[in-house]
Amino acid sequence: GKWTDITAASKKLNKNTDLTGSSLTSSAAWSETKGAFIIHYIVNVVSPNYDYCDGVKIQLPAGIVIDTAYQPISNNSGDPIPYTLDRSTNTLFYSTINPDSLMSGDSTHRSTNGVFAGGEDIQVVVHPSNLPIITNYTMYDDNWGDMNGYYGGFIDVSGKDTLTKISNQIITQHQWNVTDATTGNIVLKNQTIYNGVDVYAPDLYKSQTGLNGPGGSSGSKIPNVGVGANVIFDGIQLSVNGNFTAPTTIGGLTLNGDPLGIDASNSRFDLTDFTVFGYDGTAANTLPLYGGAGGTTDISELQQDYELKWTGVMGDTVINGKHVEIVKSGGSMATLFGASGYSIANHPLNPNPGTKKPFLIRIPFEVWNTTKNEQVNLLVWDRLGDISADTFYVWNINNRMYTWTVNTKYNAAVIGPTSQVVSDSATWNWVFFKSTFKTGDDIMITYNNPLQIGKDTYTFTVPKSSYSTALAKQDVSKINVFPNPYYGVNSLETTKYARFVTFSHLPSTATIHIFNLAGVMVKTIQHTNGTQFQTWDLTNDSNLPVASGLYIAYIDMPGIGATKILKLAIIQEQQFPDHF
Repeated sequence: GKWTDITAASKKLNKNTDLTGSSLTSSAAWSETKGAFIIHYIVNVVSPNYDYCDGVKIQLPAGIVIDTAYQPISNNSGDPIPYTLDRSTNTLFYSTINPDSLMSGDSTHRSTNGVFAGGEDIQVVVHPSNLPIITNYTMYDDNWGDMNGYYGGFIDVSGKDTLTKISNQIITQHQWNVTDATTGNIVLKNQTIYNGVDVYAPDLYKSQTGLNGPGGSSGSKIPNVGVGANVIFDGIQLSVNGNFTAPTTIGGLTLNGDPLGIDASNSRFDLTDFTVFGYDGTAANTLPLYGGAGGTTDISELQQDYELKWTGVMGDTVINGKHVEIVKSGGSMATLFGASGYSIANHPLNPNPGTKKPFLIRIPFEVWNTTKNEQVNLLVWDRLGDISADTFYVWNINNRMYTWTVNTKYNAAVIGPTSQVVSDSATWNWVFFKSTFKTGDDIMITYNNPLQIGKDTYTFTVPKSSYSTALAKQDVSKINVFPNPYYGVNSLETTKYARFVTFSHLPSTATIHIFNLAGVMVKTIQHTNGTQFQTWDLTNDSNLPVASGLYIAYIDMPGIGATKILKLAIIQEQQFPDHF
């Protein structure tokens, strides 16, 4: 069937502050219940000062009955966003904050970390279909920028959205656009090629969903189109590489700038995560195995990177007649909350001997979040420590130590492994099979960054083009015309009414005069399109097809003081008039 693009028209982006310029846009499709249809409201968050949106209020007109509403998924936290429904006013309110608090206009009630980051799909099933449907909405500023010293203030935005059409079915695609930052115009729209694959090509999409979708931007039936299929605009070709899946393990490791585990000199360390045991590396999936609360699933948190600064100095001491290897200085404090081969109640550094309560130990490294540029916290589990050994290692440099990062600002205080802060902020598990460090070692741990619809924006600047008359004169020898000879058809032609040949390597402006062998000028073409190409549609100045034969193209280039003469053979197909 023929699909119609019903992408809502983008509102003009205002380079203002706060949420100014943000909007809601709708599209709709008939539901499986007779007479009812689903409205999709797409949240468009615009905020140069990094504000998100704490809540969205939607009011449908009287006469529309709200049958069902669904919780949208936050593109900030990845969690469902709760809502309240007031049928007396046909109002839906989506937020994790009390609606009365938000509507009070008091900035102290804002979260500074709003649940709406942009791109969320709010779905509401309604009836009857009394079009047009005008929806009033308000978007509530989370006040992050104002609280963190960025320009802009604390401003909510309100607007209206008009729905004029209901489709038979809606398929939502992950697309990317390119906008000219100078003019504000979208120069490339609704692109679906990622890593050289059109992810909505019919063959791939149907194999994944069973649906015959509308296809992708390449127009190809097969998905593997290659990066060369990306559209060229303004002389630029962009390719987007990435996916939409949150990372589940370490993306990259380096020791002192070298890849860890590849160079033999890096054999002092063996660092990985629980993927070696069949789990992923997130704290959410691995920390509960050891009685912890789990951790965050927020993509924004999981894509952050870390640095381990090995600043510690090891030393030997005697405690209760036993040799104990400790970190004498440097490093950082971390929470030891358990061990596999013994009870931490008997640990020589336990400040409350006989109890299993977590306590602080000094470890030989600092954990830094390089994305936030701040030191963060760590939970530790001693996997293979031998408390009966002649020398007991508080941090076992020769065998397994398990750790979990708690992505909160470093504080030398005990962190409860089942606490809310761990549930909200624990990110990754790291397994140290070996850590025979040298003071000054530096390990970088990076994680893959997924593409986030409505959040990720990339800005680039291209160098201004320069024009050289001298170089243009050198290019005169390259001027050509193809195909030559022309045998009744050009492989680039799409219909019999669009016959043409193409001149190439032209300067920005030129005049092309076409003569037959009798010296009669049959066509004059003014080349002013600013590119190196110019087509001739094989017609004369009266727009009638020229006869088969040999033609002379005289190319005048006054801008560079040069001329060029080409010979062109044309063999036309047999002509059949369409009209008599």
